[in-house]
Parts: sequence; C-alpha cells; structure tokens
Amino acid sequence: MIWVRVVLALSAAILFVASALILKKIKYTQYVALGGIALNLVIVITNWVANGYVPFISMYQVLAFVGVCFPLTFLFIKYVRKTEISFAWFTLCEGVCMVGCQFMYSTMVWQRAPALQSVFFMPHILCYMLSYSLCAVAFVQTIILIVRKARKCPAEDIAHTEKTIYSLTITGFPFMIAGLFLGAIWANECWGVYWGWDPKETWALINTCLYALYFHIRKRKFFAHIVIPVLILAFLALLMTFIGINLFGLNALHSYS
Repeated sequence: MIWVRVVLALSAAILFVASALILKKIKYTQYVALGGIALNLVIVITNWVANGYVPFISMYQVLAFVGVCFPLTFLFIKYVRKTEISFAWFTLCEGVCMVGCQFMYSTMVWQRAPALQSVFFMPHILCYMLSYSLCAVAFVQTIILIVRKARKCPAEDIAHTEKTIYSLTITGFPFMIAGLFLGAIWANECWGVYWGWDPKETWALINTCLYALYFHIRKRKFFAHIVIPVLILAFLALLMTFIGINLFGLNALHSYS
C-alpha cells in the first residue's frame, strides 16, 4: 500500500535527520526524533489492529516492531543500567529498520499458520526483538570503538565505549537465551521435538555462542586482539539468523515467517 511506504520513508528520514542533529547536540532535536518514532508506532498499531494479533508474522511487521524497541531499550540502558550513551545511535538503528521495511512485502493482513497459534508466539519473538535491538546498537558502538582505536583516542574514551558495548550486550543476552529456550519449548509443542537443527535454529545457536564467547574473553589479555572480530562475527550471525535465512531461501520449518 502506497501510504504505508510513504509513512515508512518519512519516519526513516526523520529518524536519520534526528540522529545527525542529536550527534551535533542541537537543542530540542529529541522532539524531532519523537516524530519519527510516532510514525513507526502508527505502522505497528495499524498492523496490530488490522490483524487482531501482535504483528510478528512477516519480516515487514517484525522490522517495524524492532524499530519501536529501540526507544524502549534506550530508556532502560540510560536510566536503569545508568550507561551514558547518545540517543542518536538508537534513532539511527531505528531509521535503518524503517528503510529495511521498504524492501519487504507490506501486505497489511496476514493469516497465522497453525504453528504460530501458540502461547509462545509473542514472548519468543519479543525476547529476540529486544535482544536484537540492543545488539544492533552494540554493533554501532563496536564500529566506533574501531575508529577510536585507529585514531588513537584517549584511553578513557576507548574504555567508555568498551563499557557501553558490554552494557548493551549483557542486557540483550538474557533475552536472547530466553528466546532460544522458549523457541525450543514451542518447537516441541508444534513438531514434537525440542531441537531439529533447522537452519534458523542452527544460526540462532551460533549467534548465541558467539556472544557467550565475547563475555568469556573480553577481560582476558591473551584474547584481547580477537574481542572485536568476535563481536563483528556475532552480529553477522545475528543478521543471518534474523534476515539472511529467509533471503537466501535456507528456511524450512520457519518458512511461514
């Protein structure tokens, strides 16, 4: 539908502009970002009302919902985790999601397959969406860390970025683990087996193991040189799990998504 594309494009543009303005510390630009977030929320609510259930069926619906997760995770990281981080990085990632929605099939109403009519449908996907939003911002911070190290920035700046990455990933990791276990229970309910080595399941496990590896090596000097590569590989595995499986036609049991 044309109006959906217009709203998505407008929200993406507002969020990208807001990100740039916030990074320049221009006053009141947070309110500009709220405009983009509001448009993103309109898409999610419209999908929810039109379908009568939480809009987690298609990649278009899920990407739009991930966008809404970024403001929520920012509030948690800043005010609960007490981590100083610019709102711009969250609006930037949300804008990327809105751009991604433009390339997805945006039919408003989807019929739920029998396998999706489960009590585990919402919590499983919600856990992953929250973890993915946090890990996406952590990846942006990883790129910033690479740049700061290349420019030989002050040690305190580098240490702060490393602490921010850890704060984001350690917050997202429990949601990732919860999503994995809920998915296994759901699989047993639908298909009679907790784990079937489906491509989506396999990549989700790889993704989880790579982030677990990061937590184990981050403070060990012997492994200091591979911390950043591990973070990058972990996020690439996340992208493969989230989008790549469907794009490359590797999906089997999860083909309905």
